Amino acid sequence: MNKKTIGIIASGDEILSGRLVDTNSPWISNYFLQYGYQVKLIASAGDNIENLISLIEYSTKVLKNDVTILTGGLGPTIDDKTRYAISKILNKKLIFNFSANQLYHKLMMDRGVKPGKVSDVKNIQCMLPETTICIPNYFGTACGIKAIINEKVLFALPGVPSEMKKMVEVLVQDNPKDFDIFGDQIYTELITLTNISESRLGEFIGKYMDGEIVTVGITAKLGYIHVSFSSKDHKSLLICKDEVISLVQDYTLDVKGRKPAEKLLELCREKGINMGSVESCTGGLVSSAMVELNGASEVFLAGATTYSNESKMTLAKVSENNLKDKGAVSEEVAEEMARGFAEKNKLELCLSTTGVAGPTGGTLEKPVGLVCMSVYYKGNSYNYSKVFNGDRTEVRKRATSHVLCQAISVVDSNSK
Repeated sequence: MNKKTIGIIASGDEILSGRLVDTNSPWISNYFLQYGYQVKLIASAGDNIENLISLIEYSTKVLKNDVTILTGGLGPTIDDKTRYAISKILNKKLIFNFSANQLYHKLMMDRGVKPGKVSDVKNIQCMLPETTICIPNYFGTACGIKAIINEKVLFALPGVPSEMKKMVEVLVQDNPKDFDIFGDQIYTELITLTNISESRLGEFIGKYMDGEIVTVGITAKLGYIHVSFSSKDHKSLLICKDEVISLVQDYTLDVKGRKPAEKLLELCREKGINMGSVESCTGGLVSSAMVELNGASEVFLAGATTYSNESKMTLAKVSENNLKDKGAVSEEVAEEMARGFAEKNKLELCLSTTGVAGPTGGTLEKPVGLVCMSVYYKGNSYNYSKVFNGDRTEVRKRATSHVLCQAISVVDSNSK
């Protein structure tokens, strides 16, 4: 059986200009991996009819992708060109679609808006090319479009990520024939590694990355690495995964591929530990990583950003002497932050960060990228210092991942 193929196109000048990062295409690619699809095209087009036509033709006619998904360009404004591009390819005029109109009015009624005549601006969202099919959007005002182009299926969907994701899931569930979701299942697994570089990891597992039965990939994140495994043969996948873990066990953070915050949350749940964080240079990224997870309220009790020396003394009981003698960026201050905040809030586990995120403020002794961290756990303190590479945002994110990983290590080592 030939592998099914898919082409993915993201529409919008804001994507080409870099003002907006395209998160839709990676999500679609990953979603269809589970159904055995091979992605042969990921491309971006501006708000230009000819550019859109060129990419649609390339995906359907040249690459002959079984499915092409185009996101964006279905809104009511003048720069939304997707429907016009499809109309021109098919050589069909735009006609008023009653299904789209009914869906729009129902959505307005559900939102408490009095139904009435659709405005001229919104009316364009109810105009679809002849011979195409309206794809219901129960989550927004712009419906999708299904078209057959060059004997291949094109789905045009809204660019709003939350709407697009729900529509894809409903499409696949309700229309399995369109996607040929009857083939062999693709199994996937992830593991999470830390404290190892991508090049060093390649030395350990390079031979597995050329496998024919199991596909192994490395994705470097800010502060950790994901190793992915995918195969139609579940048994071979698990054998390969176990062999890789045996080679990198000293660097393995989680055999289920969870992010550091997810792993720490589960660990705290298992041990019945409450926790919190007090941050300076990371400015709430640690607490944000925790509280964005479902169930965080079971373990995460308190968080604070103590950016000034005064707030460090007031909220985290940091001594004025240490701030003067050692400086705000020091392991001594990081330790006092974690311990003091834990004592004030009756925390069993507390993480702290203080550093020089840059791009200015560094010295020879304390360069840009230096972050001092402490993990307080049940009366004991574990202090760390590390110089992180990258710009201000990258330094802060790397430090966040690092202190979360260190907390996992501390809790794990004290539970054995």
